[in-house]
Amino acid sequence: MTLLQELAGRVAQTSEIPETANEAVRRSIADLMTSAVTGAATLGGRSACTAAKVIFGPGPSSLWFGGEPITVAGAAFGNAACACMLDLDDGHRAAAGHPGAAIIPAVLAEAVSTSQPLPRILTAIAIGYEVGVRLSRSRDFTKVDNVSTGRWSGVGAAAALGWLRGTPVNLLAQALGIAAGHAPTLARVPVRSDEGHVKEGIPWANAMGVAALDLAEVGHTGSLDGFGDPELYNRAAILDGWGDSWLIEGTYYKPYSCCRWAHAGLDGLAALLAEEPMAPEAIEAIELDIFSRALTLSNLVQPPSMEAAQYSIPYVLGLLAVHGAGVLLPMQPDCLHDESAVAVASRVVMRIDPKFDAMFPASAPSRITLIANGRRRMREVLLPVGEPGNPMDWEALRKKQRIACASVLPEVSIARLWSAIEAMRAGDIEPLLAFLAAPASALPERIAV
Repeated sequence: MTLLQELAGRVAQTSEIPETANEAVRRSIADLMTSAVTGAATLGGRSACTAAKVIFGPGPSSLWFGGEPITVAGAAFGNAACACMLDLDDGHRAAAGHPGAAIIPAVLAEAVSTSQPLPRILTAIAIGYEVGVRLSRSRDFTKVDNVSTGRWSGVGAAAALGWLRGTPVNLLAQALGIAAGHAPTLARVPVRSDEGHVKEGIPWANAMGVAALDLAEVGHTGSLDGFGDPELYNRAAILDGWGDSWLIEGTYYKPYSCCRWAHAGLDGLAALLAEEPMAPEAIEAIELDIFSRALTLSNLVQPPSMEAAQYSIPYVLGLLAVHGAGVLLPMQPDCLHDESAVAVASRVVMRIDPKFDAMFPASAPSRITLIANGRRRMREVLLPVGEPGNPMDWEALRKKQRIACASVLPEVSIARLWSAIEAMRAGDIEPLLAFLAAPASALPERIAV
């Protein structure tokens, strides 16, 4: 039996998940609503949804914040694009990637089309996280050319929807093979490039995960040997201990709309500036000791786009130094070409620390040294805010939503969204699905897609 056949069997045999995992899913759904609302107001989110209507056509599901009918694959694509566009979505250290922006939109797209009850929705999402994170963590990250989420997230989406549909094990295994075979590989680009709205291939991988299941269910086949090469993947990391615990419980959440690898440095700089506020011109230099993967980001001192800014550690440090942490919740287009932030970013020096290399991807730490007025002050952050060991609780997630969504929704709509989330926590997901499917006329023009 191949690895994918065994994995499909484990998925199919799952009947329920513990309450700790259910609660983790509810937190992840709540957090994703924040990233999706804010992402829907971006050019990347709006254009993805507009194109999705043409690419995928009408169907039994719907695009969020507009309610247009669309296929399940189309909803999974467009809604995922909104969710990941501002880099405010959740992540998992073991995966070095972002399962939530893929799995949650895919499962909700299917749930809308088939009227699934909340307990099954929660279980399907947990299964999608489990499969995706297990596949990603099975790799030796020192040998992987990039850690883009789209390489594995579509397989997680296929697994989640296959469980939700009750797809037979043999067909589910084929779906996993098809999703793996069609996963975005993402062409390599120069390190200093702007990667645009592609966002690690998450939206397209999501659509492919749904399509893979549809294909398998009508007889299409894929390679059942996917992820089976022992030189590339650790079989035990994928299969062993299924159901003993649930990886979604290890999800982290983000207080800043930028790459997670910048967050430890941002936390450290915020703490140093809180202790001793200063004008950005007083900062002589910033030294950031970090793991080597962080140096593969674009890290442009003058990023030309929102996406390039999200992947520039020097620039987001500059923004925080000039404007405070609030400027990153979320980052807005007017944050680009900020001369004061550019000036600070140009004084950031990034260096590899072997100690931090050994900790990645289980941790994304850094040590920041602020040099000003002839003095050196240092702060080392091993667990940035939002990690399970330094968590954002429900109140922190609510505060994040209230602040981040204020730029795109009126206060009454934000309150209605949180009320729908509270209803979900109490066992009723219908108010949340109704909020997401509201017609464009019920939403501000800047968010309606």
